[in-house]
Amino acid sequence: MAVVTVLFPFLDESRIDDGALAAVGDVIGRHRPFEARFEHCVRFPGILYLVPEPDIPFRRLTEAIADRWPETPPFGGQFDEVVPHLTIAQGQDDAVLEEAEADLRGRLPITARVSSVDLMVHDGTRWQQSGVIRAPVISSVGSVVRPVRQGRSRGRAVSAYGRRIG
Repeated sequence: MAVVTVLFPFLDESRIDDGALAAVGDVIGRHRPFEARFEHCVRFPGILYLVPEPDIPFRRLTEAIADRWPETPPFGGQFDEVVPHLTIAQGQDDAVLEEAEADLRGRLPITARVSSVDLMVHDGTRWQQSGVIRAPVISSVGSVVRPVRQGRSRGRAVSAYGRRIG
């Protein structure tokens, strides 16, 4: 499943209860559904990703969640600027990233309507949905774009998903 991460890392799993999910819903509920278009591939070192256009709604969601839980800065505070992105491949050789990019180029653009947010938990092997916040915001192009490989680190993330519409 491919996602646009709104905030990673998020709260420790022991702190995620009905109250936390309700609080996420309250924060997300202040945002309207939106459409995002993914037209081109870009790379971070060792990562192939798609850029959402516009990216401002994703940035606003990240800011809102991080403002509500300041103890969970995006990416642990490692970066001055958070770049919204849909990870396609991670931790692969350059040849695999190039092949994935070439294959994907012919399928772009992808348009998604973002209308809900899901809470994802990584157990050390794979990401799993832990909670769904059906506030009027985000959902995944997971049925359209399949990541080559997802990260191995443990963690929790609030992730944006969208249904393909075009």
